[in-house]
Amino acid sequence: MITVILITGASGSGKSTLANRLRIEMKRSSCPGKRVISTLIHQDDYFAMPFKPYNERNDLSYEGHQGIDWHQMKAHIQSFINDNGNKLDCQNKEENIAGCDDERIIIVEGHMLGAAADMFHNIETYNGSHVKLFTVLIDCPRDVCRRRRLRRRSRSNSELDDLTNYFDNYVWPGYIKLGVPAMLSFRRMNEKVTRKRKCDNYIGYDNYIIDSSFIVEVSTANEDGLENIVNHVQNQVTRYCQPFIIRVEES
Repeated sequence: MITVILITGASGSGKSTLANRLRIEMKRSSCPGKRVISTLIHQDDYFAMPFKPYNERNDLSYEGHQGIDWHQMKAHIQSFINDNGNKLDCQNKEENIAGCDDERIIIVEGHMLGAAADMFHNIETYNGSHVKLFTVLIDCPRDVCRRRRLRRRSRSNSELDDLTNYFDNYVWPGYIKLGVPAMLSFRRMNEKVTRKRKCDNYIGYDNYIIDSSFIVEVSTANEDGLENIVNHVQNQVTRYCQPFIIRVEES
């Protein structure tokens, strides 16, 4: 079994923070007798376009999916599966523990993952392995995302001004125009998986789709609620096994 967790949302919504925390907690809560092998993939690491200063950008090119090397990302996912596909004996062989395979977890975060929703739901992406896929859709207000993006690291006043203008004119408009529709692609794919599971004799284009797909909706407006979000997402990953939509609000 391979668990794949996709985390997507606007820039500054907390994707990387959630991904890092979730990876740590998933390791801590692993089943007895199993070894957790995980990898964290950042969409930005696959951006193929050369860096251009914010004040030289005049369109949405850097906010869309065209500059992302999805083929390379897919290759890395397959490489991770191939390199970590061997079974690990249970630590206590006298215990009757169901399934002593390594627990493999792939976490991917990025604001345009929905543009590759077909790829993430394709059995071939995972070398035919049985996959349980969770998509975490993050909702976060513009002002909160803006503040987090500007405070991500220290910058000179001129750099901060350039980034502020870029966020207002391109980052957020790009999210509304490109990011939101991309996130909707995950809902459409989730519906396909649901139809596939309901029909025993599915044929045609549905044959390539994985069998288990889940959507978890969270709000990250309140930074103090991150612990609750991590716990909620983790609970859903370890609990459910059929397509559905969960909505989680911060307390």
